[in-house]
Amino acid sequence: MKYSGAFFLIPVLLLMGFARESEAAVPTLGIQIESRSAYLFDAREKRILFDKNADRKNSLASITKLMTALVIYEENPAWDAGVEFKTSDRKPGNIAYVLPGEEVTREDLWNLMLVTSSNDAVEALVRSLGFSEDKFVARMNARARALGLARLNFTEPTGLDALNVGTAREVAALARVVFAVPKIRQALQETSYSFTPKGKTRRTVRATNALLLSFLNQDPYRAIAGKTGFITESKYNLVFASARGDRDLIGVILGSPTSEERFQSMKGLLYWGFE
Repeated sequence: MKYSGAFFLIPVLLLMGFARESEAAVPTLGIQIESRSAYLFDAREKRILFDKNADRKNSLASITKLMTALVIYEENPAWDAGVEFKTSDRKPGNIAYVLPGEEVTREDLWNLMLVTSSNDAVEALVRSLGFSEDKFVARMNARARALGLARLNFTEPTGLDALNVGTAREVAALARVVFAVPKIRQALQETSYSFTPKGKTRRTVRATNALLLSFLNQDPYRAIAGKTGFITESKYNLVFASARGDRDLIGVILGSPTSEERFQSMKGLLYWGFE
């Protein structure tokens, strides 16, 4: 699958500044967006298309994993290295796809983290790289500041803590950087992932991102990447990038009341943006 380069080449600081300068020209959307915040950016035209409370902070939930993935990727780990899953890696909020004592690869954990949003996989990956959680989180926050994203703040790497917060505008900026990394983008395009723990039978997990099976990933549209998130405090979150022809759009929905509403709002937002 090919992607137009313009989506990825605009520096984050330029994106942030241009968006603020362009807000006066934002047209009326014409559909109801029930989320706390929403944001739509046209990467080719370098302008904001829609903004609803784009600078309001919201708990990020598993959108946190975008920064987690970036920090892990930049450590250049040995992806085929085996990792024994430990009881201490177990976290709430997901299905136990790997059991204590089982061995999988870092590649498996990477895909479990991004395809099915496994919190367990995050814990095992971070541990396997020799980080304490405090040091890893410090790296996450330092990376956010290096990108000029002053309103993103992380307290742990899974997204389970409501104090992982950010704004729709800065989530879009983070997504532009993260989606430019081929290994991250590839995992976020997968509708499922199959893996085999050492000595065990093959297992398959499904993606949390329903838009990968929607019209936004069918000709003439191309899904670039996306990430979901939910905890009680955040409500339902979604960031999603799609392309049609020579246009690339990125949308953010934060604090939607239901899972279905976030997907329907994003469909409407992106379709409107392309039209």
